[in-house]
Amino acid sequence: MVVTKEKIVEIPEGVEVSIDNGRVKAKSGDTVIEKDFVNKEIEIKVDKGKITIKPLIDKRNAYSKVTTAASIIKSMLEGASGKEYEYKLEIVYSHFPITVAIKGKELEIANLRGAKKTRSATIRGNTKVEVKGKNITVKSNDKQHAGQTAANLENATKLSNTDRRIFQDGIYITKKAK
Repeated sequence: MVVTKEKIVEIPEGVEVSIDNGRVKAKSGDTVIEKDFVNKEIEIKVDKGKITIKPLIDKRNAYSKVTTAASIIKSMLEGASGKEYEYKLEIVYSHFPITVAIKGKELEIANLRGAKKTRSATIRGNTKVEVKGKNITVKSNDKQHAGQTAANLENATKLSNTDRRIFQDGIYITKKAK
């Protein structure tokens, strides 16, 4: 049995892909998604509507990097062709109402457990964040930017040295992108 060690990702119609020194760029209309794949163990090439990712060394670690790169590139191509990744979060509090406000590329969280100090979370890339009451929606064509922005919001409200079963105040991811 021959095991193929390379992965091939089909490029959808209308998406242009370029690779320059390990930086993969997928473009379709106004949407541009870029990612660095600088790695000495894998090689990425584009030809005839396909992206080929193959290992340069014969190790299991290199094969896992090939698979990871292939899945990231696949989500980049889907995002460039128009798919929007959406995360839903919910604001939870019991005594002190948490207020959330968007200020540029930051989301400010005030009154977390009655604290005077405001916390902030970074909004990555061209991610759109909507706050409606207790619900927050994070949307982007770039899956990694949407996921990291949602994680930043959740991590900004983590409280150390408290029992999370009792003190449940914070922002939590309720629905992840697929």
